[in-house]
Amino acid sequence: MPLPDEALVARVLDLHRKLEAGVLSRKGLELTDKLFGVARSRSTVSLVEARTTRGTVEIINTTSTTYYKMISENPEKWLLPGEQLGSRPTQVYGPKEVGERPPRQAIHAEELGVNDARALGARSGRVASSNLGCDEQCVSLLREEFPGFRHLNPERPGTQPPPVPEAVADAAARRGVSVGSRAVPDLTSPAASRATGAERRLRGLVALGAASWTIGQVCWNIQTGLGFSSIPAPSDLGYLGASLPIVAALMLAVHGRLPRVEEVAVHLDSMAVFLAIRHSFPATTRVSAIATRPCSTVIPRQKVMS
Repeated sequence: MPLPDEALVARVLDLHRKLEAGVLSRKGLELTDKLFGVARSRSTVSLVEARTTRGTVEIINTTSTTYYKMISENPEKWLLPGEQLGSRPTQVYGPKEVGERPPRQAIHAEELGVNDARALGARSGRVASSNLGCDEQCVSLLREEFPGFRHLNPERPGTQPPPVPEAVADAAARRGVSVGSRAVPDLTSPAASRATGAERRLRGLVALGAASWTIGQVCWNIQTGLGFSSIPAPSDLGYLGASLPIVAALMLAVHGRLPRVEEVAVHLDSMAVFLAIRHSFPATTRVSAIATRPCSTVIPRQKVMS
């Protein structure tokens, strides 16, 4: 018999309180409501209940490395029958702002739990956390990418739609897309207008590159239809213009996430891979991108030096 939503939330709160009490007991301290409030501001414990082909699974995750170590060393003490410990706490580095250190952020416990459940084949389930689910990251991720999973205690009640039927979620997973995904990728101009800071610049550069490439492709189609042949051609401006913002976007995405030396190494490796792919084709297979007349076949370029 599935537990009520309130029982899952109460369970994860109780586990968080017991874990923090265990940490304080090592220091000779007793847990108080004030200290527990401080602990909740620093870490989160989550419980994901999901349905798989092998039955129901209950996955415990946390953003605290201390809690994770305590549970992994003695799971019988902290976990109830049927519960299992999920992935270890993970941190990522965000885009670096000018004059600031790159921000370090922990992946939310709810996100780790849903990913673990998906890895076990689950397509739907319930998510409870010891802190209210933030709409900026956790709840919005579930709403848009994993609509089969429902957050039981979101920060803003009513922001997550009713759970998607499991059959619909399964069909979307088989197609390799999510029910909540949009037809236009999130890196295009509508998403760029909603983003802020470095993320907005990144999305704007990608949108600009995509727009330039589209203009080049439209020009090429017109050239082909008119039988226009020229090197360089107007379409080349669009294609070449797309490379500048895309390269800038790639550099912005990598900048600040790695030490400076490793960042330069990434750029050099990327350039080497590009050049290797470009020159891996024999000269006889390199073809012209400009058609000589409407509906003409693309023919090998003549007198190409190998």
